[in-house]
Amino acid sequence: MSKTHLTFLKLFYEFYQNKCPKGSAKERTFEKLQNDNIEEIVIDGDFYWTVSLESMDDFNRDPELTVGSLNDDLSFLNSLILEDYDAGYLELERLAAVFRFMSKTIRA
Repeated sequence: MSKTHLTFLKLFYEFYQNKCPKGSAKERTFEKLQNDNIEEIVIDGDFYWTVSLESMDDFNRDPELTVGSLNDDLSFLNSLILEDYDAGYLELERLAAVFRFMSKTIRA
């Protein structure tokens, strides 16, 4: 099982700190990470289950599961920051996966 190091947190925080309004949920969340001296999170594993967007709110049938990769998500997100690529809407799903892993790991 691979370990993923979320060392991009500092870069990510620096990138967004000047773009979020004072007191916003995003700002307060990153302040909490910074105040708790969390600059790196080590996550065991790479792959995760995700519910497809098409079935995520359809309760009349079983959800359609797909497999995501945290390493792929981080690679794409890092390229947005480091190489100044244009973001698409898929990046919202990638961010959601990263934030879920962060939450799970920090609370453990």
